[in-house]
Amino acid sequence: AIDKVWTVASFLLLPIIILEDVPLRRAAERARALHSRQLLPIATGEIAVTVVMQLVMVGAVLAALSGVLLVIRSLGMEAGLIALAGAGLFLAVVMAFTQYVRTAYYTCLYLWAAAREQAGETAPAPAPLAAALSA
Repeated sequence: AIDKVWTVASFLLLPIIILEDVPLRRAAERARALHSRQLLPIATGEIAVTVVMQLVMVGAVLAALSGVLLVIRSLGMEAGLIALAGAGLFLAVVMAFTQYVRTAYYTCLYLWAAAREQAGETAPAPAPLAAALSA
């Protein structure tokens, strides 16, 4: 639980620093304040994003391993080494994508938490976050 709280708060730092133009110390205080006021929506979103990203990574790893094994069986070990390099590149792209999605999620989460701080519970979620929450 402490690790997840720190992870969420640290991911909120970058949007706060950029969008509010504040130094790191004030951004850390702001992230902690936003996190403590919006605990339920943040916890729900964090669980959902973590589960989806882990499923994507498991699927990517299984696809990469299956592809490498298929190449080794049909074309031999030398081709398998090339396929292994390709699988590594594929996994690097998938990891970059999942980090992009996580960063985009936290930016939307920050915007929503800041809007809820101003307008209360009726503040609408940013469009990408609203689409993800309604699915």
